[in-house]
Amino acid sequence: DGPCSDATLGESCAMHAFRPARIIPLVLLTFSAGLAPRAAEAPRPTAAGAAASYAACMELARRTPDEALVRAEGLMKAGFTAPARHCLGTALLTLGRAAQAARVFLDLARNPGDIAPTERAEAFGQAGRAWLEAGDAARAEAAYSEALDITPGDVLRLIDRAIARGAQKRDFEALDDLNRALELAPDSTDARILRAAANRRAGASELAEEDIKAALALDPESPAAWLEIGLLAQSRKQMAKARAAFAKAVALDPAGPSGLTARAALARLDARKKSR
Repeated sequence: DGPCSDATLGESCAMHAFRPARIIPLVLLTFSAGLAPRAAEAPRPTAAGAAASYAACMELARRTPDEALVRAEGLMKAGFTAPARHCLGTALLTLGRAAQAARVFLDLARNPGDIAPTERAEAFGQAGRAWLEAGDAARAEAAYSEALDITPGDVLRLIDRAIARGAQKRDFEALDDLNRALELAPDSTDARILRAAANRRAGASELAEEDIKAALALDPESPAAWLEIGLLAQSRKQMAKARAAFAKAVALDPAGPSGLTARAALARLDARKKSR
């Protein structure tokens, strides 16, 4: 099994690990100040020009990452190290070179120059998502912890670290993060679903049921919630209810992670039925 092999956890890994890296907006301003062209070199681009180049690089990183690698090299040569690293890491992640991307994001976070603390936290968070994609939940957790050292009230980062902890079968520690996330954001459907999954795995099915009902009240059409309802019902040997919930998840998300996971669960139920 991989680090996110539990069905609901696996979907959450997908949701969070593949969340697009956003532009860190202040990087170019902080790195452009006071950097004059070196002797015998072509003039460096202005801060505004470099900002436009960075934005273009990030767009390429998501669509044509090989071209982004070239653009990132240009930013690096011009002295805009932080935006170059950020674009490079995003391009590597798009190319499937997740471990390399994680190291680039960590390098940005740990050698930040003048970027703001919140931008360092964002870079640590992107390193965590890259480590999750690379299958290294322990390193993902460490990166998320470094982000939370800077921004302890970041709900999204608490959810991310809970996913990494759950992937290591440390559900009680994951629950600590999810409890805190829900204190800060009680209407977070993601946190409700993940806490339901963690409680299910920990054997607290009644608590799991409370959270999944709350998640459905927040978003009745959440395919992830219906997937978790199916998994909870399956753990209770309520197979008819499980089938109905899995079918609902498939109907709501036929080609997405919830629907595909639910479809696989239905196939396994069918296989077991035929083998009897």
